[in-house]
Amino acid sequence: MRNHGIRLGLFLAGFCLPLLSLAEQLPLKVWTTADGLPHNHINRIRRDSHGYLWICTDEGLARFNGYGFVNYGKAQGLPNLTINDFLETRDGNFWVATDGGVCWFNPLGKAAPLGVNQPTPMFTVYRVSEREETNHVNGLIEDPDSSLWLATSGGLFHLQRANGQVRMEAVEIGYPAGNRDQRHITKLAFDSRGTLWVMAISGLYRRPSPGRWERYGVEHGLSDNFVQSLFEDRRGRLWLGSRNRGLHLLVAHPQPGQRIVEKTYALREGLPGLDIRNITTLPDGRVWLCVVGGLVLFNPEASDNAKFTKYTTAHGLTTDEVYNLIVDSEGNLWIGTRNNGVMRIASSGFATFSFADGFTPGNHNTMLEADSGELLICNGPNPRQRLLHYFNSRK
Repeated sequence: MRNHGIRLGLFLAGFCLPLLSLAEQLPLKVWTTADGLPHNHINRIRRDSHGYLWICTDEGLARFNGYGFVNYGKAQGLPNLTINDFLETRDGNFWVATDGGVCWFNPLGKAAPLGVNQPTPMFTVYRVSEREETNHVNGLIEDPDSSLWLATSGGLFHLQRANGQVRMEAVEIGYPAGNRDQRHITKLAFDSRGTLWVMAISGLYRRPSPGRWERYGVEHGLSDNFVQSLFEDRRGRLWLGSRNRGLHLLVAHPQPGQRIVEKTYALREGLPGLDIRNITTLPDGRVWLCVVGGLVLFNPEASDNAKFTKYTTAHGLTTDEVYNLIVDSEGNLWIGTRNNGVMRIASSGFATFSFADGFTPGNHNTMLEADSGELLICNGPNPRQRLLHYFNSRK
């Protein structure tokens, strides 16, 4: 037995994130408007190739350099303060999706309010169409041919650039007949086969080949038509997050008119909520699900009773309404919330253990490490109060 002579209070440090995340209290830091964020409602967080974080809020765009925020609003030329997405293309250009159109962003340009001529503007604004709902741009994705696809509240649009000109084209994908809400697109994704998937209020659409579209809805096994997140696991399986009914595993080879859902996971299977807002994959094959109800670490390869590990305010989160998440180059998690700003869970740092984990604090604690690497904690000099704790990485 090795006695390192370490006095242990309530903290253990230096573990990697998968171990830390099992602790009762996560190693968390929070940024809100009090720290310089333009708004606490976070629509999207993106990371660029230079390592900066771009935070899309309801009151403008913020760039975070690790120390503070640089904010962009109407004074810098944005057409609308509701920022829904940020995209860096492969050629290094920046595009911003707003509720007033899509913008090409030149960080070296000069700030100028909308409508004021500026030879090198910071934001060049492109209106999608004359219909106002189409200018509510909810998401952006780059095509392999370097064109852009726009998810708008009025349908799908294709943006092409040539000779300094931008051209927008509305794309008909087979929306159901009815009101214009059926055309509301939430997100876009490409799978490894190059298929474009479109998530909408009216169902799931896919483009198996240029010019060809298929639609899938409740009549094809979806428990709800309102879908908004999709990811592909290591085995090439596709998983779909819905707005109201949990997580769906899709069939391997969808066929028009046939059932598309193989299995659905909901509250009974371990989800803390049914509204899945965003999905982020990890290099090891696991997945973070942002759920209105908590943060979920999902392992597609685990058995059904062990697929989901949930984290909520009980583990230190400032809110259970988590909307989006990215992982930075150091493995830290950056979480956008509905009204509580941005949280960062450090990939290494301090994890807190308390009574809920079985730890009884004392005035004099000594940590002992066994040859096997397990930890024993002895607390208190008083024989009547002395306890020996065994730490198994969880409790």
